[in-house]
Amino acid sequence: MNNILLAAGSEKTLDLLRKMLGEVLGEANIVSVSGGSDARLSLKENDIDLVIINTPMKDEQGIEFAVYTAESERNPVILITNPESYSRVGKKLEEHGVIAMKRPVERKIFSCALRDAIVFGRVFDRLKKENLELKESIEETKLVNRAKGMLMSHLNMTESQAHRYIEKQAMDLRVSKKNVSQSILRTYYNK
Repeated sequence: MNNILLAAGSEKTLDLLRKMLGEVLGEANIVSVSGGSDARLSLKENDIDLVIINTPMKDEQGIEFAVYTAESERNPVILITNPESYSRVGKKLEEHGVIAMKRPVERKIFSCALRDAIVFGRVFDRLKKENLELKESIEETKLVNRAKGMLMSHLNMTESQAHRYIEKQAMDLRVSKKNVSQSILRTYYNK
């Protein structure tokens, strides 16, 4: 966990959280902001691995930002709030994948929450990678199927002949089936 976005309304709180993070993690790149608009901008500009929000921030409560970050950005989020807000929104936040904590934060509990968030972050990263690989595989399959369709319609090949042709070209040319399919589509779309 290298890049942490730390959002809190006061500099005193930011300093305290930085100190607690240092005790648990040692070295980490911490981006500190005081408001939700700055936090959103930091998410877009930096490769953030973990978000820690101490509510309220300067320009918003932070709950909507926590939910957005956990669901849309797929980042682990720890939200620290007062006991009244925690009892009202704690369960809702947990349903969205946000680790909710109430003040005052004990160091041991914070340390455990931080370690849990690190584990969640690793799982998120693995799932993101698997999801990307699946999307690429689906796109390649669609491309190969379109190229097979072109071969079948323009060269009167059967589906198995077209499939074999693409595989053989990929092996012979030492390129991917995707590259062969793109070449076939370029060739027959121009005719």
